[in-house]
Amino acid sequence: MLKSLFVSSSIAFAAFCIGYIFIGKLALWSALGLGLSAGTYLLFFAALFIVPTARTSANLPLVSLAILLGVGISIYGYFITPMTISFLPLILSISTGFAWLVYIFWYSKFTNRNDKDLKKGSVLPYFESKNENGEIVNSNHFKGKHTVWLFFRGNWCPLCMAQIKEVANQYQEMEKKGIQTVLISPQREGHTKKLSTQFNVPFKFLVDADFTIAKQLGLLHKGGLPFGLQVFGYDSDTVMPTVLITNKNNELIYVDQTENYRVRPEPSSFLKVVEDDLKRTS
Repeated sequence: MLKSLFVSSSIAFAAFCIGYIFIGKLALWSALGLGLSAGTYLLFFAALFIVPTARTSANLPLVSLAILLGVGISIYGYFITPMTISFLPLILSISTGFAWLVYIFWYSKFTNRNDKDLKKGSVLPYFESKNENGEIVNSNHFKGKHTVWLFFRGNWCPLCMAQIKEVANQYQEMEKKGIQTVLISPQREGHTKKLSTQFNVPFKFLVDADFTIAKQLGLLHKGGLPFGLQVFGYDSDTVMPTVLITNKNNELIYVDQTENYRVRPEPSSFLKVVEDDLKRTS
């Protein structure tokens, strides 16, 4: 719940800082510092939605440098202008820099991943679900082919959507290797059905109603939805992004349980995993 509130409130706070620059009659250096720190913070999140991005580096060094540089400029502005004028912009800029560090080192990371049931070489645990049309299917329906299982947070997540698009672009190469792709999300059937029409590839879409699969496999992320998105019909809980690959016998040959929601595997690695498994078993 704290993470849900943090990301939404920190973005709103950065937007307030930008507004304050225009109404606060700030001194030049104070305005530049606060504008750079808060503006970069806002621009990063806006870019996730504007520019399709499936992954980032863990600590985003360039973005971090720009925000901390803004804080440094604000500190400089505090000492070269009357302190009563530059004190509040300094506090706002420092607060933005602190929020960014919290985002990088706390919000972005998962600290409770449990892989006890998802070990390479073990059989994928049996589960049942519904597809986007409400039809009941189970994990054994996908035996007989190599399968990429992509657990994603929902249509609201720009990184998830970019990751799915990447996989869709690799589909023809994956099809040549006999790989099928299953996308699993806890979002409502309507959201999943809408997503299924966006890509001209025969992905399999499953709806994890009530987080049954997420709980069974240890992928549940309680309170993972940014606060406010509930109005669009999403549950406050979600899943931690995960990629599994099984062989024809539903045995796990690849497990990626990222510890950072922005750090995700390249689709080309899926092909290599299957190619290596085919060579090993041929």
